Amino acid sequence: MRYNQGKFQKEEGFAMKPRYRVTLREEERQQLDALKRGKTSAKRFLYARALLLCDAGPQGPAWTVADVAEAMGVTPRTIEHLKQRFVEDGLAAALERKQPEKPPRAENAYALICGPPIMIKFTLPVLSDLGFPPDRIITSLEMGMKCGVGICGRCNIGTEYVCRDGPVFTLEQLAGLPAEY
Repeated sequence: MRYNQGKFQKEEGFAMKPRYRVTLREEERQQLDALKRGKTSAKRFLYARALLLCDAGPQGPAWTVADVAEAMGVTPRTIEHLKQRFVEDGLAAALERKQPEKPPRAENAYALICGPPIMIKFTLPVLSDLGFPPDRIITSLEMGMKCGVGICGRCNIGTEYVCRDGPVFTLEQLAGLPAEY
């Protein structure tokens, strides 16, 4: 079986070589069975079912990666990654998505903010705290524009007209303007 654009297609000679062997202990099987029956997220439910089907122990059905992938509606690679996480990191790690260990770094990065003014107001200090320099924080100030060419004055902030001089500004540019934005 091969996963291609949302559908499985049979191909001669294609078989994924199993790299990781899942052998569940009885308490792990019970824990996964409880997840299948209880209230849980769809992703955890899918991972629990997949691990139970991959179980190559004496109590498990020992399905192939391709068969599990087809039954679960995911790619064989997803199943292989799940099995790898289980073998290397344990059951808890296999059922949870891996969280990023570090916040984004400001070196060689730009922060772009676009949204309602209240969101921009509270996001700018967080980005500054993360170490982004003012010339690398870019935001859009599209609120209150009417004519779009600077004639009506509705988008005037200090000496700048958002429609004519922007609407994209860096935090460095905004520092010289009144806090009306």
